[in-house]
Amino acid sequence: MKTREELRTIADEIIGYSDGSFHMEYSDEYDALTPEEQAVVDDIVNTEIGNCEACGWHWTYDNMEQHSDGAHYCWECYRDVLAEEEDEE
Repeated sequence: MKTREELRTIADEIIGYSDGSFHMEYSDEYDALTPEEQAVVDDIVNTEIGNCEACGWHWTYDNMEQHSDGAHYCWECYRDVLAEEEDEE
């Protein structure tokens, strides 16, 4: 079993490759992990990166805006959501 630090390194690589991407970019290192190790990596990845509610592209949560309804949007889609809300008022 790989150490938590080794699994964190694999997760960080996935996050780095997937930030700003439409598809999650899993590495060969990830594919070689046991199902239990993959679950640990998945947990790390999913706490730091998600997809935009509007366009579906993956971004780290630090690079997204959270709307008052709890949804996360990339900066471009968030701008569009706010503009739509203004038009509805």
